Amino acid sequence: MLGVEYFIGDLDSATAAVLERVRGGRGGYACLCGVHGIVTAQHSDALMGALHEAWLNFPDGAPVAWLMRRMGAGRARRVAGPDLMPRVIEAGQDAGLVVGQGELHRLFSPGSCSQRRAVRFSWISAAPEAMPAEMARW
Repeated sequence: MLGVEYFIGDLDSATAAVLERVRGGRGGYACLCGVHGIVTAQHSDALMGALHEAWLNFPDGAPVAWLMRRMGAGRARRVAGPDLMPRVIEAGQDAGLVVGQGELHRLFSPGSCSQRRAVRFSWISAAPEAMPAEMARW
């Protein structure tokens, strides 16, 4: 939809997809993207690139899921981050996976004005190693 492939399913199948990815050790990152994100990506090569490089994009918004159903993806449902993450964390812990959360601080310099911004993230791993490399490159 608008140049972005989205996950088709519900919250339960989204949770299962994330845990299957972790157990398979394939790594990567997933995006939870609503209308604002997909519209912004139409004007931002960096954001569109991040969506294309993600192993999966979840429709984090009822309008996105609605449009997906209108376009023929009858099983598409909203998969919101605040709903998905607690389920993944709980199911991951129950399965003996390592779950972590954190905050990265990165210095941005738009024009001549520098400012610090925090990026929140969660990660889950099948092995007790440190934070995944995808997060470390920030």
